[in-house]
Formats: sequence, structure tokens, C-alpha cells
Amino acid sequence: MTVDITTTMGLTAEVDKVIPLQNKGDILHFSNEVANGNLNWFILGEGSNTVIGNDNESLVIGKMQIKGVELEDLGQEILVKVGAGENWDELVRKMVEGNLSGIEALSGIPGTVGAAPVQNIGAYGAEVARVLEYIEAYDMQAKDFVIIQKEDCDFSYRNSLFKKNPGRYIIILVAIKLLKDKSPKIPDYKDVVEFFTNSHNPYPTLQEIRDVIIKIRQKKLPDPKIIPNCGSFFKNPIVPNGVVEKIKAGYPDMPTYPLEDRQTKIPAGWLLEKAGFKGATENGVGTHEHNALVIVNKGGAEFKDLENFVRKIKTGVLEMFGIKLEEEVNIINS
Repeated sequence: MTVDITTTMGLTAEVDKVIPLQNKGDILHFSNEVANGNLNWFILGEGSNTVIGNDNESLVIGKMQIKGVELEDLGQEILVKVGAGENWDELVRKMVEGNLSGIEALSGIPGTVGAAPVQNIGAYGAEVARVLEYIEAYDMQAKDFVIIQKEDCDFSYRNSLFKKNPGRYIIILVAIKLLKDKSPKIPDYKDVVEFFTNSHNPYPTLQEIRDVIIKIRQKKLPDPKIIPNCGSFFKNPIVPNGVVEKIKAGYPDMPTYPLEDRQTKIPAGWLLEKAGFKGATENGVGTHEHNALVIVNKGGAEFKDLENFVRKIKTGVLEMFGIKLEEEVNIINS
């Protein structure tokens, strides 16, 4: 007998079983069960960045529910050890209320703490990699619990050791280091800077920064509880400067974000909009009318409809700009 499971995209899939993971004992039980049965498996938090396809009747889901927040005083800094099943934004709220800075720019991001380093979540000039100290995980190859230091996590833009090695690590605890900061810096991001400049508030509190970022996110990203979605569906592509120069010859107004090593980041949402996909809809799946980067389920859609729509977008952008888009969302379809 299979079990139905639904993520925030609003598509329901059948899986073999769902096993709650609330402690290390559950992790060991889960590991033994999938190993003995030679089963496909996936660790799911809140499902806010994952789509599960139809062909997964043999998939075992480990539902991450390990809780707990422990603070260790290091003087001017605080080491925060957090269970992987804690809600990320709830953690941010608590840290801001405790006047601890470092993750306030990551306010409003859905999902669990354990999922944050996998994707190396980032927003408004911040990334979780900047505050992370170490991760405790279960290594499915070594069959043991391990500590992985920040420098060994292989972080890059929306990527990590854990995303590059699917099926190996189960993150159970994330340790981050935050500052006791009474004069936080305004995130170096256009919309945030403009808000505090226009409001004549050059020295906002952590709470004020968090509130503004949540308001900006709410304007740009639809609430998945109201409109099913998984947030930004594609990564912002990073391309050589030569590619940028070619595109700018035809689109001089294209926004760009220069990086090191003659690389530049291009907003994927801009590419989708110029390729005609903003607000487009097909078989119940479409891009959000205010943000082309967000694919939404408008009702009645199936996984195959999402697959076809994503393929159409990637083909359209590739043909128009010569850029191959990569999904930011995890798509599980064995």
C-alpha cells in the first residue's frame, strides 16, 4: 500500500512510505530499512523547495522532525545549534528578538533548518554559508554520524556538498554563529536600501530590517498556502562576461551582477520575462503574473504538465539567449 504526499507545489504523489525522523534512533532505523530493502529514499522537510513526481511508488520519505535550539555564549558571538526539523523563519524570528544578527536578511524563507545548507539559501545579499560553522549529519555510506565543518561543505551559489551528493548525508543539526549586534547593517540590496533611505532611517533595528524584508518578499513571492508554488523555480544563471556582452548588444537594459573571475550573474526572472513567459499558463501550470521566476499551480495540473511547462521555458530561454537554465527546486522523479 502506498502513501500520498503533497509538497507546496500542490501536486500529490504516491510513495512507498513516510517515516518520521525525530531523533538519532529514528535515523538509524531509517538507514537500516532503506539499506536492507535497497530502496530509494529522500529526506523531506516542509516540502517548500521540492516536487515529487508520479513514478515514486518505491520511494521512502524520511520526514525530518528533529527539534531543539541551543545557544552557546562565545563572548561577542553566539553559537546556535539547531535541530534540522526546526522551521527556518521561526529560528530567524527568535534570533532577531534576541538581538542576534547574521540571518535577518534571510527572513521569510520557507522550509526547515536542515534544508537551508543543502540549497545554501540566500537572499538580499546574504547566504547561510556565511554564518554556518558546522553540520552534524548521518553518513549513509560510512554508516555513522559525522561532523562536517564549514570549509568542507563545498558551498557555492545555491549549491553545496549535500546537494552534489544526493543520497549520502542526512543533516540532523546545523550550527551557526551570530553576532550580539546593537547596530546592525542595512543589507546591501537595492529595495532594502531604498526603503530605509526614503524613510530617513539610516540606523534600523534588526526587527525593522526583518519586517521590511518580509514585506518585500510578500510583494514578490506568492504565499504557497494561497497559490501553490515552490518559490523561485530556477537559479539565476552565472555566465562568462563574453556571453553578457553579446546579450547586451541586443538588450542594453539587461540587469547584471558582476562576480569574480570574469563571471556575471543574470536574473533568471528577466530572461523568462523577455522570452515571453511572465504570466504564461499552460494546462493549469503557469508563471506568477508579478514574478516570472515563480511557477505556480493554478489548479488541475499534474506532474507531467509541470515537466512540459518547465521544458518549454528552458527551451525558449536557450533558443533566445543561449543560456541553459538550471532548476533551483529539487525534482524527485525516479
